[in-house]
Amino acid sequence: MDFTAVYAHSPVRAVPLRLAQELVDMTIDYLHDDRDALMQCSLVCRDWVHSSSLHLFNRMRWPPCPKKQKACLGALDGDDCFSSCLDLLSASRRLRSTVRVLQLSCHKCAIQRDTSRRSAPLPFSVLFSIIESLPVLRTLELHECRLLPETPPADFYPTRSLDKIKITYIWRQAGWQATLDFLSLFRRVGSLHIHSLLSSGSRASSPSLYFEPSGPVLEIDSLTIRGVGETYVLNRLSAIAKFSALKHLNLQCHVSSDLREPVQSMTNIRSISYDVEGSYPPIALREATLHAIHLSGYFRVSRSVPSSEWDTITRDLDILVTRELQELRVVMHLEGDKTIHETKDDELHCLEQSLMDLNWSAFAAVVSRSCSLRLLTLDLRNHIHPKRMSDKYVVAAREIAAKRLPAPLARVLRVVSIS
Repeated sequence: MDFTAVYAHSPVRAVPLRLAQELVDMTIDYLHDDRDALMQCSLVCRDWVHSSSLHLFNRMRWPPCPKKQKACLGALDGDDCFSSCLDLLSASRRLRSTVRVLQLSCHKCAIQRDTSRRSAPLPFSVLFSIIESLPVLRTLELHECRLLPETPPADFYPTRSLDKIKITYIWRQAGWQATLDFLSLFRRVGSLHIHSLLSSGSRASSPSLYFEPSGPVLEIDSLTIRGVGETYVLNRLSAIAKFSALKHLNLQCHVSSDLREPVQSMTNIRSISYDVEGSYPPIALREATLHAIHLSGYFRVSRSVPSSEWDTITRDLDILVTRELQELRVVMHLEGDKTIHETKDDELHCLEQSLMDLNWSAFAAVVSRSCSLRLLTLDLRNHIHPKRMSDKYVVAAREIAAKRLPAPLARVLRVVSIS
């Protein structure tokens, strides 16, 4: 931006001064979450356009429907929905150079009211062209997309890397294989989230139509699987992904015997999270050195005979805890039965009694094997009365745990409650 220095009573001609671009960038960075201000800044001068665009077009959602509007009534209906997105990117160099987060979802144009209007398909060729047109893209989110596999070029080889891929509610048209075929397009993914694949019929009914690597190529640092067939997904991922490169695994399910083989092949894993189950044997990760462990189980609060999976958590920790463990999180899903009265005092008394009956000494003996523990978290998930008693639950659990645990563990103890 040009500023003119005007000096009164001076015969010298006015001198244009240019504000340093670094100062412009720093000023605009303060407005990163103020869209109206950023739009005004982009109209000031050419020097301000690039910095404003970095924040204005950092995130792109297609179709561009309002978040709260379930049925977009725009003119993006039909099979060319995502082709229109590609055309827009091809015509705008500013978009291509600034989009870092891309969200793609099926077009719900009155889809619930008119069954003849279906969601737009997303062919692999169009999806891959969209990704390739965004050189600074770091995060890709697919929500309810109808993936259509296609035969790739003969010389195709995955080279693209992303920091994060999030896949939620993917419709199955060519089988679950379509989602895994899509992942074979990439060389490396920092964080992969797979949540709730929507499918019908046999999971493995369709053969792969896309890239078939000669061996595992995809490198994943962090993997989260929730609400899907974890066993099927992990077994299929093992054909394209290098599990030896995986560092963080988050399974929001019980680890059955079918999951033991793929999980135990993750020799460099540093953190693991799963739901415990007494009927399943613990996972033996002999070659891995875990720095963080997150385990969750239920705790039934009762006046008569309380029950919990505390002993199962202790059993699994006996296998998983090493001297290098730095963070341990135990999620306690609190459930009640008919023996608990509706009064708050009776409910809190039953909780305190149930916590005192836990085998804290065995738990402390296992956790104390770690020489590097910096944080021990007890996470209370209140399913009895989610909207009340959270603060009193935390206070009661903190006092009981501090008395039952040795001083070194009590110093790193933290009790939280999430309703």
